[in-house]
Amino acid sequence: MVLALCMAGAWIIARWLGVDFKVAMLMALILAYLPLALMLALVRRHLRGQVAALPPDERAWLADLEPEIRFSQPAPGLPSPVVTVSVGVVCVNVLIIPWMVGPLAFLHYGLGVRAPAASVAALLLGFVLAWAWWSAGVTVWRRWATRRRGMPADEVQWRGEQASLLWPANHVLARTELGHLLSARKQP
Repeated sequence: MVLALCMAGAWIIARWLGVDFKVAMLMALILAYLPLALMLALVRRHLRGQVAALPPDERAWLADLEPEIRFSQPAPGLPSPVVTVSVGVVCVNVLIIPWMVGPLAFLHYGLGVRAPAASVAALLLGFVLAWAWWSAGVTVWRRWATRRRGMPADEVQWRGEQASLLWPANHVLARTELGHLLSARKQP
């Protein structure tokens, strides 16, 4: 339903502004995302209030079942977890894009080379550089979040997964995190 409305809106925006349909579709999707994200934030805020009003034993029981309930109330005296996660997203995920696209852009625009084999090699190099950045970046972010921001390790893991910063704890690709590789190397 939302996608159909976005497509109709994109068609209208494209005609009205005289832009390409794909650009208008991107604009329509962003415009549709904003009220949906706001509505979700308001629903979560309302639910946090309802959970806070529950008796302590029921809250503890629900917290054991669901991490979102366990971590819905920030610990008093600690910095905001939203800021902590936002720093991770900006410093790790956003900066992955230049690492991924940079070698290809340098090859095409800096050196003027457009050979398919060289482009594939530049894309592979970009992927390796981006993965290395992610591996080191999430290790630094995880340590900063636990040591400097005081967030418990299980909350860092949960919030990192929710923000697409971290792989799930038992995932095979979680082992490529630099901190995991270094700790595995230290063990005999």
